[in-house]
Amino acid sequence: LGRTRRGLRARMDALRGSRPDQPGWQRPSDLDPARLSHPSGMALRPLHWSLAFPEVFGGPAPGFDAVLGNPPFRSARSVGSSDRHAYRALLRRLHPGLTRGAFDLSTVFWARLIDPLLGRGGRYGMVVPTASLSSSGPWQRYIQAAAPPDQFVLYPIDRFARARVRTVGIVGGRAPSTMVRVVDREHDPPRTGDLSRTELTVPWYLGTRLAERPPPLRARMVPLGDLVELRAGCATDVAYRLAPLVVDDADGPGPCLVTTGALDRYRCHWGRRTIRFLGRDHAHPRWPSEPTDPGVRRAAEAQRPPKILVAGLTSTIEAWLDDAGAAAGVVSTWVVRSRVADDVGLLWACLGVLNSAPFSMNYMARHGGAAMSGRQTTIKKKALLEMPVPCLLGGSTAGAPRATDPWATQLGDVDRLALVARLARWLSMHDHGGPHRAVDILIHGLVAALYGWTRAEAVGALAWWCTRGGQPVSPVDWDAVVADSRRLLASPGPVAGSDRTGLPQA
Repeated sequence: LGRTRRGLRARMDALRGSRPDQPGWQRPSDLDPARLSHPSGMALRPLHWSLAFPEVFGGPAPGFDAVLGNPPFRSARSVGSSDRHAYRALLRRLHPGLTRGAFDLSTVFWARLIDPLLGRGGRYGMVVPTASLSSSGPWQRYIQAAAPPDQFVLYPIDRFARARVRTVGIVGGRAPSTMVRVVDREHDPPRTGDLSRTELTVPWYLGTRLAERPPPLRARMVPLGDLVELRAGCATDVAYRLAPLVVDDADGPGPCLVTTGALDRYRCHWGRRTIRFLGRDHAHPRWPSEPTDPGVRRAAEAQRPPKILVAGLTSTIEAWLDDAGAAAGVVSTWVVRSRVADDVGLLWACLGVLNSAPFSMNYMARHGGAAMSGRQTTIKKKALLEMPVPCLLGGSTAGAPRATDPWATQLGDVDRLALVARLARWLSMHDHGGPHRAVDILIHGLVAALYGWTRAEAVGALAWWCTRGGQPVSPVDWDAVVADSRRLLASPGPVAGSDRTGLPQA
C-alpha cells in the first residue's frame, strides 16, 4: 500500500481507475484481506477497508449490508504498544464524544462499525456482555441516534461456556423500526415481548426487563448526585499501599477497616465477621492511626464523619451510616457524604431511601446487568449518582418519631422524608428481626409513596426485594405495620452491647 501519504494516494488513484463494476475486474493481490489482516509470523498491518473492499465502498451506496461482531472489551490504557499514547490520541480525535477519560475500546469498535462500515440500509448483529446494557455512558446514546437496536436476545450465563459471563445479542440498523423485540432466554421457557421505540430508554437494560420492570416514577425526582458526593473508600493503588499497614486490633486507635462483606442494611458487622482484604483474612482490621503514606492519609481524611458506606457488590443495596467516625471504607465500598457540611438529617433520610425496596428495584432494573453471574451486582459510582430520588430528600428531622400510614392524605412529602430519616436512625440503633421488621417495612412504604406508587405496587416491590435477597415472601397488612411501629417507637431503648454506630463497644 505504500508507507507514505504520497504512495497511499497514488494507490487509491489507481484503484479509482479500475472499478469493481467493470467487466473482467479482479481484486489486486496486495489487497487480499487475509494477507492484510493477520499473516502468520508477521507483524499486523492496518486493514484499510475502503482499499481492501473497493467493490463495497467504491459504488454509489458505500458500506456493508450486514456486519457481525464481538467488540474487544479492553481499556485503551492497557494497549501494549510503544505507540499506545499516539493511538489513544488518534482515537480521541476521531471520536471525541466517546473517548473521555479511561475509555474502553469496545465503544470505539461500535463507532467504527457504524461509520464507515455500515451501509445506508445496513444491519448489524453484536454479541456483548449483558453488563453493557447497564452502561449509562455516551455510547448508548450515540448508537441510539446513529443506528438504534431493534432486537435484544438475552442469553443465560452458560451460553458461552468459556466466557462465564451473561451475554446479550443486539441487532439493529441504520433504518430505525417503531418497535423493539426482546427475547429473554435467561428464563425457561424463554419470554418474548415488544416495546415501542420511546420505551427503550438509556440505559437499555431497563427496557429488557420483561418480568421485573418497576412501576413508573410519578413524583418529582432529582439525581442523587445533586444532593451528595460519592467516592470510593480508596483508590486501588492506595489499597495496595494500605494493605501492609493494616493493624488487627479489637481496641486499637485507628478507624475500623470496612469492606463490602462487613456491610449490611443499617448495620456494620466489623468484629463479628471475618474481613478479607487483598488476600488476607482479618478479625479486627484497622487503618493505621497516623499513616505516613500521603495517599493513605488523604483517603482516611476524606472519610470524616458523618458518612454513609455502601456495599460495592450486592444483590440489593446495602448501606450503613457512620455518624461517629468509627470506620473507613476501602476500594470495594462507596462513601456518601452530604454536599452541605454536617447535614446529618440528609444522610439519615438518604440511608432510608438507599436501603428501601423501591430504590433497589429501580437500581437493579437500570443497572442490574452488571451482575456478571446473574446474582450479585457490581454497584457503580456513575450509576448511583444518576439514580432518581425524591427532590425533597433531607427534609426536617426534628421531633419524635411518628409512625403513620404512608398514603395518608394529611402526610405531606416533607413529613414522609422526615419520618424516613427518623425511622432509619431508629433501625440503626436497634437489633433487626422480630417486631422491628414492621419499622423496616414502613420505610419501604414511605419511599414507595414518595415515588408515587400505590399500595399494591409497594407490595410488589417488597415481594421482589424478598425474592432477590433470598427471604420468604409474606403478605403485608399496612394497618398492622403502622400499629406495630407506633407501639415499638413508644419506648425505644438502645441494644445492650452496641453503640449508635452499630459497631461493638470496646
